[in-house]
Amino acid sequence: EDELLPLAEVLAGEIAAVTGLDLACVRDRGRRGDIVLGIDPSYEGERYSLVVNNGAVVRGGNYHAVALGTVTLLQAMVVEKPGAAGVARVKVTDAPVTDYRGLLMDVARQWHSPETIQDVIRLCRLYKIRYLQLHLSDDQSFTVPLKTYPKIPTEGRSYTFEQMRDLVSYADRRGVTLVPEIDMPAQSSAICNARPDLFKSPNGGIINFASDEAVEAMGDIIDEVATLFASSPYIHLGADEANLHGLNADPEFQAAIEKYEVDGVGGLFNHFLNRIICSRSDSVSSSWTPSIS
Repeated sequence: EDELLPLAEVLAGEIAAVTGLDLACVRDRGRRGDIVLGIDPSYEGERYSLVVNNGAVVRGGNYHAVALGTVTLLQAMVVEKPGAAGVARVKVTDAPVTDYRGLLMDVARQWHSPETIQDVIRLCRLYKIRYLQLHLSDDQSFTVPLKTYPKIPTEGRSYTFEQMRDLVSYADRRGVTLVPEIDMPAQSSAICNARPDLFKSPNGGIINFASDEAVEAMGDIIDEVATLFASSPYIHLGADEANLHGLNADPEFQAAIEKYEVDGVGGLFNHFLNRIICSRSDSVSSSWTPSIS
């Protein structure tokens, strides 16, 4: 099926690397000795089957399920000699125990090259890890390219649009989904220092979530991130380690607490997150679910 052609090309490259065999990828019914990939709507979730007889047939209910089956096929493959490999006759029906199988990679505090991220994506595929979450912002740096606020990405520690798009595509082809994490409102010194006029609060590295202008700006940033990571159903908002000490006494925060009729600075904190979530989840091209730690 045309939908599975990118996966077939990935699998062919992996088999070539392991065995030296150069397999062509074609849309066909399959013949003796071929590896056939197919979508079967009767399979639920990420359930897949692998049947090896006169050839190998991998079927699943969706792209990610078939990707899991191709990994099982690779695990079963025995290299007899360079250019020759075999797989025992086998029938496997399997499914993950949990839908969310994830790994977190911190590229904000310890920047990693796109090539290193690709290495981790390949490992996620081989270990059947569905989601690779990228911690993209922290006090040390903001690593996502932005059109709306181009001064925010940290020079020398951020990725280009082309690099980000290539990484998302590289992961998607392998059945791995990149989940972006933008920490807010705390752990945001990189954002605040880049645009102190817009984001900085009395507590330094915390975004001024009493400011409607700052809240709208963070929403614009989330829109951009959601569009860039369009294949991800999740965006992680962080929301941890927020030092709210003394903000209740700040005149701007007092005014916002009164305006929105919330219970102190803690209530305003929750109101900020709800504004980001509720006002933005329907405004981007992909459907995403915010996740808050």
